[in-house]
Amino acid sequence: MGAAVLRSGMRKDQKRLADHVVALLLVVAAATLDAVVGSNNTLAALLLASIAVAISAYLGGVSPAIIATLGAVLAMRLAGQVGLAASLLLTIEGVLIAWLAWKASALLTVATRRVTSADRRLRELVAAERRLRRIDAACGRLESLSAECAVMVVDDRGDVLEWRESATRLLAWERDAIRGQTAAQVLGMDDVAFQHALVAARNASESRLVQTCRRADGTTFDADVAIYREPAPTPSAFTILIRDMSREQEWHRFVDYSNDLQSALREEADVAHRQLATLQHVTDPSLSLLGTSQAVPAVLERLRTALHVEGVAFIPIERARRVVIATEGLEPADVTDRWPPPDTRALQGGRILVVHNDPARVAVESGARWPGEASSLAIVPVISGSRFEGTIEVVGVKPRRSTEWEIALAQVAAAQIAARLQRDNLLDADAVA
Repeated sequence: MGAAVLRSGMRKDQKRLADHVVALLLVVAAATLDAVVGSNNTLAALLLASIAVAISAYLGGVSPAIIATLGAVLAMRLAGQVGLAASLLLTIEGVLIAWLAWKASALLTVATRRVTSADRRLRELVAAERRLRRIDAACGRLESLSAECAVMVVDDRGDVLEWRESATRLLAWERDAIRGQTAAQVLGMDDVAFQHALVAARNASESRLVQTCRRADGTTFDADVAIYREPAPTPSAFTILIRDMSREQEWHRFVDYSNDLQSALREEADVAHRQLATLQHVTDPSLSLLGTSQAVPAVLERLRTALHVEGVAFIPIERARRVVIATEGLEPADVTDRWPPPDTRALQGGRILVVHNDPARVAVESGARWPGEASSLAIVPVISGSRFEGTIEVVGVKPRRSTEWEIALAQVAAAQIAARLQRDNLLDADAVA
């Protein structure tokens, strides 16, 4: 046991060392490629270094990404390609990439675990159902020995000829107490209906029916009743086999419950798949290749289609107060003269404002002039570090209520926009420096 744990620890250490070596090799490859091309372009060098950090994060996770970031900064500083501000930018970008890789990995791990758990549960339910069906078939072959079955013999008038121990056990009537009673009374049937059942058994050698039987204490239960005609040359007599259907009915209820549970698990798995696909769509890495003026509307449009709402807009607190809207859907007229709205302090604290089906309050709380039919509103703050950049407004026309998943998805979009603005701010600061 101890040797196995030691070998496992050594393998983990070797894997970690290999990831760090690969990260450094990627940095060296990026620096070599830049030197071979000879572009002497700081942005190109930063791009190659960022690619090396991203690949390191993808292959090894957070630690190799940080190693690659530090290696890239050191290499570029030694080569004299970047100044202190650019080095700081590259370091922040590397840490951000490592953090995003860690968050994405964690989200994917949780989603995969949920889907795997749901699939395993479904397989267990299917296996349990098959096993119970086999048990039911085996019990059917052993009905004559089961406590759920009772046997009695009657004559052609329905009078009880033989009252066996199984009948006493199931129906709680003692042999002496059953004297003077007919099988029709035990089965809860009138004499005419019982005589018709005996005639059917006489003509076809067997008659089956489902009947509500009565026990000695007055309780009743549904039973599968089979009436068999005794073969000749015995006197005219009939064997009645009563099988208590209570357990079978419980089984059917259990099967229905299992089917409902299975359907619920399938629905949960489908919801998890859809949410994962939606999250991947909103956080598509290809958006990082676009400029801010293109990426922000694209993120807003993907958020709008994912939430099935009519309008989404980003209202910056600065930048000339220009509203950035999704590429489709409702369009607000412009930022109102009363910007910022009354609850800006709450939004700066990271709180979220939600308005459900109240057009008048939407008009009061919104920072943009949405059309009058907008009745639902969700305002999510966009915070970059400790800097309040603005808000994302999600509006709907049809009556609806925002779910926790929708709010979380809007926060993801806000984080993407905040990261984009933070990068732009750092680039502007570097340019000024």
